Amino acid sequence: MLFVLAAISALGSLAIQMVVPALPQIAGELAVDPQAAQHVVSFYLFGLGCGQLFAGPCADRLGRRPVLLTGLALYTAATLLAAFAPTTEALLASRVFQALGASAGLVTSRAMVGDLFDPVDAGRNQATLMAVLLISPAIAPALGGVVAGAAGWRAIFFLLGAMGLAGLAYVFRYLPESLRRSENAPASNLMADFGRLLRNTAFLRTATAIASTSAVLYMFLTASPFLLITQWHLTTQQAGLCFLVVAGGCIVGTRLVGWVERRGNAFRRGLSIIGLGAAVLLGLAIMDWAGPVALIAPMTVVGLGTGIAAPSGIAFVVRAEEGLAGTAASLAGALQMVGSGIAASLLGLVGDPSFILLASAVAMIAALALIVAPTHWKDPIPRAG
Repeated sequence: MLFVLAAISALGSLAIQMVVPALPQIAGELAVDPQAAQHVVSFYLFGLGCGQLFAGPCADRLGRRPVLLTGLALYTAATLLAAFAPTTEALLASRVFQALGASAGLVTSRAMVGDLFDPVDAGRNQATLMAVLLISPAIAPALGGVVAGAAGWRAIFFLLGAMGLAGLAYVFRYLPESLRRSENAPASNLMADFGRLLRNTAFLRTATAIASTSAVLYMFLTASPFLLITQWHLTTQQAGLCFLVVAGGCIVGTRLVGWVERRGNAFRRGLSIIGLGAAVLLGLAIMDWAGPVALIAPMTVVGLGTGIAAPSGIAFVVRAEEGLAGTAASLAGALQMVGSGIAASLLGLVGDPSFILLASAVAMIAALALIVAPTHWKDPIPRAG
């Protein structure tokens, strides 16, 4: 079941990762500058964040299955529209609706882990979900580079649309409802639920730190193709392999969560590893040691730290307030995606992508994550045993 949930969640990530190596190609065909092409990612992140604000509460009230089916249908239709987009504006509009559909998969998968599995193993289950979730996106940049190099960037969206259609058919046929009706709370007020979560200091600080780690990775994803391909003259396929290495660091991190948690606070330790990688990246940029290795090696360390920190943080936020697992996942996810979109957009507005600019931004946001993260937390929901 974890594999199925992760595969569904992966559709949302694939729509980001597969497109990244093709950003220079999109900029060239649609005759826009690199900053405008970066919006293909940032607009998607905004849609992903906003969609989660609605998907989570709906999943708590209506059930996981109907929300997931509706989201997959919207994702598939918008993806196919993006494949035929004649202008940048049409592509960006399609990306927003594609993200709105994908948000349902991200929210419901995290909530369903809480529905289906023992809370004693919440962190490990979330880590397993994240690990399986990252396997497909890990190979997605390389796959996207191959597809774009062979058939153009539009072929990426045709492939994503086919995946969405397959996911829709599978959920309709096989995936059961996991929300127990006794846990449903139709009389609750959405704004009151959000307010309850936002007044929870530990939830807010943890969600902000998770959003900061996500922003670091998405700033890297939006800026690095122009460094690797345009400035350092790698092919789209080679750039895709570079992203694969960073994603590999994330996957390794997720498999270390249980081991690290037994020795201390996995969330804080993961954030410290992110800070270490960001500091090395900034140091190399200051010394003007620019190049693919100088970028990818420290970012792999950042990915390792993210793989350790994120599952532990997510396991807490979905349990921060009893009865609000879906709403908590949606709010945390919205903060994560909107924050990442804002960070990626601001990075593009500052100027053309450069090594020192990216390294400075990564170091600043990594430091913010360490500052805001709680040093400890108490699970408000008693654990079994």
